[in-house]
Amino acid sequence: MTPDERLRLSRTLTYILRHNPSEFGVELDEEGFVPVADILVALSERLSWLEPTEEHLQEVIRGSDKDRLEIRDGKIRAKYGHSVPVDLKYEPAEPPEFLWHGTGRRTADAIRRHGLRPMSRRFVHLSLD
Repeated sequence: MTPDERLRLSRTLTYILRHNPSEFGVELDEEGFVPVADILVALSERLSWLEPTEEHLQEVIRGSDKDRLEIRDGKIRAKYGHSVPVDLKYEPAEPPEFLWHGTGRRTADAIRRHGLRPMSRRFVHLSLD
């Protein structure tokens, strides 16, 4: 895949797995997973620019510095950022001293006034770096 195709596939996957699986005819299980075979069928029916394979999915995952997706036991899911109800089954942990939240300049003042809120997402995403 070209870098542009990898980016387009990554964005499509995160849209499906975080926000609108029904638009692509797939159903997330309670932990947000979809069988890889199902996602490949859904993608092949909608993408005219790529005949997706599992290797394409792996390439997107390996090439991402944001660690958004994972494949486990023949299933794929987004690891965070959902606006649809899922239970990712993450164990509670003691947070480190510092965590970061990425945001745009235009929302920084609202965050200072009202604090961090998930808005249309289910949780606020924080990062170690």
